[in-house]
Amino acid sequence: TPSLLLTSAFIVILAPELTRIFLGSNFQSAVDYVIWGALAESTRMLVSTYSLVAHVHMRTRWLIFPNLVGAVLSVGLCVTLIPIYGAAGAGIGLLLSGLAVLIAMRFMLGERARGGVSVSAILTATAFAGGLLIIAEGVRHVLNSEEWRNIIGVVVLIGIIYLGLQYLFLRGHLKDKREA
Repeated sequence: TPSLLLTSAFIVILAPELTRIFLGSNFQSAVDYVIWGALAESTRMLVSTYSLVAHVHMRTRWLIFPNLVGAVLSVGLCVTLIPIYGAAGAGIGLLLSGLAVLIAMRFMLGERARGGVSVSAILTATAFAGGLLIIAEGVRHVLNSEEWRNIIGVVVLIGIIYLGLQYLFLRGHLKDKREA
């Protein structure tokens, strides 16, 4: 979960540069869709992770209610929000329905849903994401230009920092594998 949080923040923070690199300047307005899509996908991945708890306990019926809530909310919110916000409304609707599914799963799975993720790890990932945002804004300010080399420079510098932060989260898992 902390690693996913940091990855989502990385994509959201670099959405302007990534959109410019992969889609070109003509589609720079797609930044909002990339952001909402990344956030909605994050909730979907968390839902998939939490659903593994039900599979491990051979109680997939625990997933019926949360997924029903998500399906109804997805359709309802998208039908409501797309006419108001356009395509971004779909991302907003999917994000909100995904959060509702996570909350419903938390209630359905109870303490089993904790999954060993500590609150301090989530707070650390949030702090790292905030630091990544501050550094990205600083790098953007220093490289204040629309030139390709500066855009790529922002992505490379923030990418290196992101990889270092991911290593900090995953090093315990990597060390366990090497010692086994």
